[in-house]
Amino acid sequence: MGPRREDPRLITGTATYVDDVRLPGMLSAVLLRSAHVKINSINVDAAREAPEVAAVLTGEDLKDKVGSLPCVAQAEHIPFHPVLAQGRVRYVDEPVVAVVATDPYSAQDALDIVEIDYEPLDAVVDPEQTLTSGAPLIHEQSGNNLVVRVEVPNPAVDDAIRNADRTIRFRLVNQRLAPVPMEPRGVVAQWHAASKRFSARRPEARTRGLSLASTNSQAAAASISSSANSPR
Repeated sequence: MGPRREDPRLITGTATYVDDVRLPGMLSAVLLRSAHVKINSINVDAAREAPEVAAVLTGEDLKDKVGSLPCVAQAEHIPFHPVLAQGRVRYVDEPVVAVVATDPYSAQDALDIVEIDYEPLDAVVDPEQTLTSGAPLIHEQSGNNLVVRVEVPNPAVDDAIRNADRTIRFRLVNQRLAPVPMEPRGVVAQWHAASKRFSARRPEARTRGLSLASTNSQAAAASISSSANSPR
């Protein structure tokens, strides 16, 4: 591997992140996230009347209008994953409410006055315990919490073990991996009504002198800044 070339702009504060890019008419969205709970009710009336707010969305607003989030993992069953939780929060920090405003601070102010009635749900955090009888189910329609079981048969390995002078049986436990970048993968997009073109640019394009990638898909420009407590 060659030397790292991105470090100087990162440590000198000259890098460009998604949140640094501003386009005319750009809006900011902030997400309200939750622990593992049942959602009894959500009241967003006050938030929708807050200054500079363009929209306040809940899972019920998107129901039957927005499809499931894609699942790239190999799985025996892939349940519906709503963009915003509908009726139940199935994992810690799942988005529940989205507020869109002219700036992230106004969006956060409106988010702070959203009223939600939660009911805590039992959780199992040990992977092996989730497979036991009676364990709380994350997706009831699946009947269990098993995502996928993978076996890789190899006759040569079986023969080697069978003919070995000594065999050792042991159990391996791998730690959880959680890469945490400074910001997630992001893109800044803008719809040009006059030319009917859609421009999308990743922030580093500016520093590398790359041109905008264009397509005929229609979209609105938005800067997404998600946070459970406060915008960045």
